[in-house]
Amino acid sequence: MLITETPMTEWIRLVRAEYDEMPGLVLTCPQVRRMWGVDETVCHTVLTELVRSGFLARRPNGSYGRPTDLRVARAS
Repeated sequence: MLITETPMTEWIRLVRAEYDEMPGLVLTCPQVRRMWGVDETVCHTVLTELVRSGFLARRPNGSYGRPTDLRVARAS
């Protein structure tokens, strides 16, 4: 399947599923792009939607992780 054939909702589902499977996962946009082979537009759209929905949070260094994981990291 070509990247352009995959609906954005499917990319969001795939990225979300990976974060669900790997607690503590923190990725940057370039890492997301390499992991799923997506372009910058798809990457930013997916990450923006996952942050907007509250599923992910953006760290000050530009990486993305689950808000619950970020709270645990700050408490340590």
